[in-house]
Amino acid sequence: MLWVIVFLVVVAIAATYVIIRMRDAARAEKALRRPAAPDDDQEFLREVQDKLLRDERDRDRGERPEDGLA
Repeated sequence: MLWVIVFLVVVAIAATYVIIRMRDAARAEKALRRPAAPDDDQEFLREVQDKLLRDERDRDRGERPEDGLA
């Protein structure tokens, strides 16, 4: 009778191990499906924002009268 209990405990431990490994594998597969390079997207957005800020500054400089001419 004792060997049945030991056998069931071993099976339960093995099943828990397999379930945890399958869950981790599913998480890893899900992570691989995410966008390939989110850092590239952030860099692109940063470049666009910098360009827009430069354009706005250039436009503001052109609209302001020069200090010596006013």
